[in-house]
Amino acid sequence: MHKSRLLLLLLLMPLVMFAFSQDGKAQGPSNVLYVSLNNDIGLAEEMMFDDVITVAQNMDADLILVELNTPGGTVESVKNIMAKFGNSPIPICILIPLGAVAWSGGTYLLMASDIAAMASGATIGSCQPRDENGPITESKYLNALIGLMVNHAELHNRNKTLAEQFITLNINIGPSAALSRKVIEFVADSPAYLLTQLNEYMLVRNDTGSVNYTTVIPTFSGGYIYDEVISNFTALSIGSAELTTYSPSISTYFIRFITNPIVVSVFLTVGSFGLIIGLTTTNTHLDEIVGAIALIIGLIGVGIIGIAVGAVILFVIGLVFFIAEIKFDVGFNGSLAIGGGICIAIASLFIIPSGNYLTIPDFLLSAKWLSFGISVAFIAFFSAIAIKVMQTKRLKSDLEVSNIVGQRGYVKKDLTPEGQVHVKAEEWSAIAVDGTWPILQGEEIEVVKVDGLRLVVKPIRN
Repeated sequence: MHKSRLLLLLLLMPLVMFAFSQDGKAQGPSNVLYVSLNNDIGLAEEMMFDDVITVAQNMDADLILVELNTPGGTVESVKNIMAKFGNSPIPICILIPLGAVAWSGGTYLLMASDIAAMASGATIGSCQPRDENGPITESKYLNALIGLMVNHAELHNRNKTLAEQFITLNINIGPSAALSRKVIEFVADSPAYLLTQLNEYMLVRNDTGSVNYTTVIPTFSGGYIYDEVISNFTALSIGSAELTTYSPSISTYFIRFITNPIVVSVFLTVGSFGLIIGLTTTNTHLDEIVGAIALIIGLIGVGIIGIAVGAVILFVIGLVFFIAEIKFDVGFNGSLAIGGGICIAIASLFIIPSGNYLTIPDFLLSAKWLSFGISVAFIAFFSAIAIKVMQTKRLKSDLEVSNIVGQRGYVKKDLTPEGQVHVKAEEWSAIAVDGTWPILQGEEIEVVKVDGLRLVVKPIRN
């Protein structure tokens, strides 16, 4: 009954959190979601920006402000994040903070943002792609990236020539040059000062010419022809907006960890050797179980298995391990239960929501918490069952005839010739070997054989 209540509590926990989240919506005339990105750009950042945009939508943010400091990242992740920026219903502003850099992939993201700003001492540029052999010069690959950079510059009314030279000449520029050459719209040394400047502008979409683009213009400029106002920052009083700091989830940090090239190499090595050692030796089978798990994580990290698919695979493997441990006597002595718990725990790390859950009152986040709660419940519930099953198996093994014969104990009730003995923490009916009785209470005995449900014993005497 106690276990059933615990399981019910674990299942209801996400729903309770969801109910509390309904009152967590940010209030006020204007809201800005502040995001700090201070590392390489990869798969974790892709997933993070999906969450960032969802958080911004659900808190009714008027702007997503990203402080970006990065040496670059993988081409695929950068391209995917640029696409997310383009599809975001919330305007995205990137600020390169004091003395920071947005080299390579960072410059691509800057060019894809709705509003671009740099602080004193910041640097952008050096966008020629590289691989393990050095700079890539193949025209087919290089021209595709040039087109991507130039097209995004055009989409935001920025300097297309300089956008191309960031790749072809690896140009690097600071804030003053970037502003005068129309690569960025603002120079600001802090988010607060940037919002103060932005308060006098609005983001508009110009569909009147041969090229459609979005750009920021002074709110009271007059004489400017445009088709649509995307955001009027003056009307929104963006200068006095409340900043909500985005907190990445544990999933983001975990994915960032397992996609690190060094970590990927370690997981793949451990996985391969674990399987080899486990399959060629006789032990508790932990080697091949740990090896298989490490290999799956390594394949997720290198991108061969997707995050969502990898989480499902680990969760299913965890359940299969638990069921096999409970239902079948396969001789793994608890190794499968341990492996199953590890698999489900790791799968759960992929679905933990971000720390901004109190500002997201939508069904999607509730489903994430529910999934995480169910995962925790499964781990607790099946681990308890697996422990009980292993204890039962151990007791069953202890009670087998081959394990009883030769064991020693002591007499609980005088054997004359029948009585009771205590052997292997259990009380047994017993009979003394002919000619050895009586054997009195407290005397030490040894089991000679098992006769049905009764032990045949002899005394141990000097």
